[in-house]
Amino acid sequence: MKNAHKAAPPNFDAAEFTALPVLIFMGKHHSHLWHTARFLSGYDAARLVDRCAEILERERALTDRTQEMLEQIATVLALEHDGNPDRPLMGYFVAIDPCDPVVEEIRCLSEGLSTALSQSEDRRVWTEARLKSHRKA
Repeated sequence: MKNAHKAAPPNFDAAEFTALPVLIFMGKHHSHLWHTARFLSGYDAARLVDRCAEILERERALTDRTQEMLEQIATVLALEHDGNPDRPLMGYFVAIDPCDPVVEEIRCLSEGLSTALSQSEDRRVWTEARLKSHRKA
């Protein structure tokens, strides 16, 4: 197969290609993420979802800043906390009945974000490898 390593199209945006799974996930689930973050951790977490979505939409790339924000959102969705009962947000965790169907919805949302982040990382690794092989050719 001749020319198996064709160059990327001139309008190819590696950063946007890498971020696409997260961009799609955030676009489809922004409202649900916002309400879930507010339910689990209050309005500061909901505003974090808004800020992250705004930056992603504007930059169309995963930056260190958006990565950190997405990790914070993922931590909220995973119902992770430090176990400190004096922490103000502990009341949000205590208010959730483990048998409530909302727990399954939160789990699905958490898994969806985790999958989108994983797919973006896979795309980043693939893109870097392809670009490196094109430079050698």
